[in-house]
Amino acid sequence: MRKLLSIVAVLMPPVLLATVLAQSTDTAAQSPPAAAPAPTAFNPGVGELMNLIVQPRHTKLWLAGHEANWTLAEYEIKELRSALANVAKARPIFRERSVAESVEMFMGGAFRGIDDAIKARDAGKFAEAYATVNAGCNACHTALNQSQVVIKTPEQTSYPDQEFRAPK
Repeated sequence: MRKLLSIVAVLMPPVLLATVLAQSTDTAAQSPPAAAPAPTAFNPGVGELMNLIVQPRHTKLWLAGHEANWTLAEYEIKELRSALANVAKARPIFRERSVAESVEMFMGGAFRGIDDAIKARDAGKFAEAYATVNAGCNACHTALNQSQVVIKTPEQTSYPDQEFRAPK
């Protein structure tokens, strides 16, 4: 390194050499940029999970059944059950109650009624069964001191980019 500096010193004018050495020293003295803090893990509560993964499936179930798109309704009831199971996995206990047990207690029969209506391809039976699902949701909310959260049958779609009518 000294030999190289000697050669450079002979070939470079002194002012330029001093500038290069000063820049080299400044660069070496600088510390690497501070690392960004690690992101915190996403840890949603029951309310966020219900809004993010349960309520959309519940709504889509209605829209599919209302349009007699039984294939989509079959899919959405499976997705709704899966969403509630995921809530139970992520938050097994809510307000000192088992989420999985609450889902089964308040929704088990209602889901079986929806399954029967979808299998029968019966729009009237589906509407009744869906009302039972809503009642189960609202009874669960009340039991968990969340009676201000009231679920009802959708009056319009909140998914303008999805077709709910059965393909012809």
